[in-house]
Amino acid sequence: MKYHPSGSVLFITFTVEEGLLLLSNPLCQCIIQSCLVPAQRLYPLKICHLLVEATHVHLVVVVSNPDDIPSFLRHFKTESAHMLNRILGRKKRTIWCAGYDSPKVLTMTKTMAVIAYIYSYPAKDNLVESVDDYPGFSTWEMFQNEQLTRYWKRLRRPQFRALSRDSHNLYGYTKE
Repeated sequence: MKYHPSGSVLFITFTVEEGLLLLSNPLCQCIIQSCLVPAQRLYPLKICHLLVEATHVHLVVVVSNPDDIPSFLRHFKTESAHMLNRILGRKKRTIWCAGYDSPKVLTMTKTMAVIAYIYSYPAKDNLVESVDDYPGFSTWEMFQNEQLTRYWKRLRRPQFRALSRDSHNLYGYTKE
């Protein structure tokens, strides 16, 4: 059982079970954005920073209602798993590892260190020289431009379809 007091800042990380499922392409970005919409509407928490790599997601959030954290993550994981399985043509395969890591960030200094950590992760993994060049999904550009809110369109599960084997590439995902 995790306790997340109201008003606390959390550094949340959760991972996929296997493979590189969250690739840097428009279709994966669309799925992530689309799954964030209903999760945040149903379980409002303030997402301050977000970075998605092929195997995991990092979030920095502020807790409003402590009960919303597990519900938000369960909803996001469920919806994204259904959508990813649908485009991969798989039925009821587990996508996400059970649970999540969510340490409280206790000071402003630690908060800045966590923010620096998530945005430096792609460079640390030798994916790019700087987060400025990172093609994956993140809130880095919003952070740089001091854009405090962003709205994305919600797409529902039936709007995603199984893709043929020859469509599982950047061209196929972009076309979809």
